[in-house]
Amino acid sequence: MNLSSRALMLAGAVSLLLAGGCATETSGPFGNAGPELHRDFEGWHTLVRQPVDQVYNASLAGLRDLGIKPFICQMDKVSASVDGTFADDVPFEVRVEAVSLDASRLTIKTGFFGNTSRAKLLYQAICKHLMGKEKAEIGKAENRN
Repeated sequence: MNLSSRALMLAGAVSLLLAGGCATETSGPFGNAGPELHRDFEGWHTLVRQPVDQVYNASLAGLRDLGIKPFICQMDKVSASVDGTFADDVPFEVRVEAVSLDASRLTIKTGFFGNTSRAKLLYQAICKHLMGKEKAEIGKAENRN
């Protein structure tokens, strides 16, 4: 492989990254309610004001709602991961990383080049369970006052 071929391949790889993965798109799952979902080269991600275990459990519940059975589920106090495939063998990954004791970063990757609609569908299913926990926490606080 000569130098010009390598340069051409490198330029192609960079343009794919710029076109397909570095766009920053944001969306909340329910209009303005809920955390915003941002897209970059790592996939779709957001910061959630809940610890890793709650986000992990919400992820599993959301996947259950969609009838998806993950094949790898792991969690510790710092991170969690859920991997699987959709019925048509398109892979997905859900990653949760602690950013503090009570906040986590949620990352969703779908397909090999990032399927936007499927990532948002997974996010909405997960967020449904996260939103329910936040509302329950707010209700408990109001009842104490």
